[in-house]
This record gives sequence, C-alpha cells and structure tokens, in this order.
Amino acid sequence: MFDRQTKQIILLKDPQLVKKSYGFSEKLPFLDFTKDKADEHWAIVDSANKIQARCSLWYKEKILLKDKVAGFIGHYDAIDEEAAIAVLNHAFVQLRQYNCALAVGPIDGNTWRRYRFICERGDEPVFFFEPDNPDNYPKHFLLAGFQPLASYFSALNNNLAVRDPKAASIEHKLKTEGIKLRPFSIENREADLDAIFKLSLQSFKSNFLYSPIAEEQFMEKYQALLPIIKENFLLMAEDNDTTVGFVLALPNYNEGHKPKSIILKTVARHPANKYAGLGRYLVDRIQKEAFENGYSRVIHALMIDQNVSGKISLRYASPIRKYTLYSRQLS
Repeated sequence: MFDRQTKQIILLKDPQLVKKSYGFSEKLPFLDFTKDKADEHWAIVDSANKIQARCSLWYKEKILLKDKVAGFIGHYDAIDEEAAIAVLNHAFVQLRQYNCALAVGPIDGNTWRRYRFICERGDEPVFFFEPDNPDNYPKHFLLAGFQPLASYFSALNNNLAVRDPKAASIEHKLKTEGIKLRPFSIENREADLDAIFKLSLQSFKSNFLYSPIAEEQFMEKYQALLPIIKENFLLMAEDNDTTVGFVLALPNYNEGHKPKSIILKTVARHPANKYAGLGRYLVDRIQKEAFENGYSRVIHALMIDQNVSGKISLRYASPIRKYTLYSRQLS
C-alpha cells in the first residue's frame, strides 16, 4: 500500500534534478533526459526527499496502435514493487488525462532510443550497446497491469565458416542488375550518413511502432558511433549511386580490447521488390567479413519475433536472450 504520509508524487521540472535522480541499479545507464524530450517526468519521493521510483511520459506525438492513441512510459526506475506500482499508476492517470487509450513501455519516446526489458536473460553476458535492466522490472510492469505487447530476441552464430547457400546466386543477380557493394567512406562521412538516413526512413517506416527521427538527431547518433565503426563492417549497397541497402556491425567491446564477437546491429534495404534478397546477402557478407578478420562469433541483436531480419538470422544463429515490450489498456 502506498503511504502518502511518508511518500509523495512530484513532477520533476528541473532537468538537473531529473538527471541526478537516475540510476538505482548498476544495470541502468546515465541518460540525457533533455535530448529524449519527454513531455513529463514523475517521481515518488520519501520523507527525506529521496527518489524511490520515477518515469517519463511521452503523449504529445500521437502514435496510433490498433486504432488507439498510445502514450509511452520510459526512463523507468524503481527501488521496490510498492514504489513501482505507485509511479506507474500515476503515469496511467496522466496519460488518460491526455486522451491516450493505451500505455506502452518501457520506451524512451520512440524506437530509435532505448526500449524493451530483458525478460529471459540466459547465460550470455550483456553485449556492447545492449539495453539492460534489473531482472525484477518486468514483474513491476505485470503487477501494474501491463501485458506483453511484442517480443524480441538476440541470437548467436558460433560457426562463421558456414555461408548462406543462396548467397552466390543473390550476388550474381545483384551484379547483373548493376548493384554494387562498398564500405562506408570516412572521408565522405557526411554524404554517406545522409544516404543511410534517407534509406532508413524508407526501410523502417513499416516497422512496429515506427516514428520518423529528425535528421539532426540521426546524425548526432551516428557521428557518435564513427570512432568505433570499422569501415568494412559498415557496408553500403548502391544502385546507380543511390544507396539501396546497408548493414552495420560493431565489435563487442564488452569483451575487452580484442573482442571475439561482432554485433550485427542494423540491416536495411529499399522496400522495392527489385531488391529482394539484398538484406539476406548483406547479412552473409558481414559474417564473411567477421570470419576473415579473425572473429569467431556474430551476435544478431534485438530483432522482433517473426520479422524478415529475424528469420534471416535464425538460419545461422540460436537465440540467447529474450525481451518484451508491454502495454496496458487505459479505459
């Protein structure tokens, strides 16, 4: 039972206070709340004004899910179940006030940012750039009335010597149609990033809960990655100088300075039927690059169940981790 004599719900208006409030667990990273542009930040504080739980809300951008307006709950953190349920129940009240029919979480505003909880951890250590959370957080959401909305997984390929049996025929088809592969150009980084941004908007627009991102935000995210990107692990497919596909992988720096794994982070292709098979070919090529550069494993990261990328990955890899995104009706 939430004791209003010893705890209260407050609206966090000072961005500095919001930043200082984050992180009851070592698993949670420091985040820049101002960049994530939440519409509200709420917290449960005790009599000593110490934060017991908090979350941010996004409701101004109207996202439709099954013809219902969805509000997002993210930046979630709580020290126990009592505080968790209190802050989430308050979030539901606020989202209803702004005419949201569904609450979706955890999601920090959109799917370009941190979202989902690890719900089945497995034995594999957390990999580089993988979002992590305390193991009891999914239970917090379930106790507050959430239900699973979407499931995701990461998978591991331990045998990089195996090639896709259709890779050669797809490569022949692409070459016949004039489609060429090349590594990302550090010298022409602005032009290449602009091409990747434009293709991403086309390729991802049908993705679950997709919302577009401003080019400035996209550039900021990818510019931050450039120092750790190896050019042969960011491959671009071009059709008459127009980028129609790309694949990005990063070394798993959580394994130290000489990682044995790479993380297959993103693969995208133009949605036109002409480019069918290109995504599959790009995955095979990045695994070949990893093998030839001395890596022994590829982690296929954070794929939604049953989508095309996931089906491609399961030709090679076995699931190592499962994640869940949740929703609750606000009627």
